[in-house]
Amino acid sequence: ETILSITEFFSSVDLSEDTLLMLICSLDVCKSHAHDGISQRTIKICNISLVKPLITIFKICMVSFHQAGENPIIHHG
Repeated sequence: ETILSITEFFSSVDLSEDTLLMLICSLDVCKSHAHDGISQRTIKICNISLVKPLITIFKICMVSFHQAGENPIIHHG
């Protein structure tokens, strides 16, 4: 098992719009929704409109983790 640092992990992730759209389209609509209450069916219906905002959020997370010096502070609450 290989253990990657946060920076190594994020730099290894394919962040293309096509890849994210493919992942969204492959969601199983028969599974229950996550703790946020948004169903897979809803995500699939809104697929194209979600791609750019999700990529933006992911990029912000990557920058935040990088600025935290690979030791992100995890808040519980």
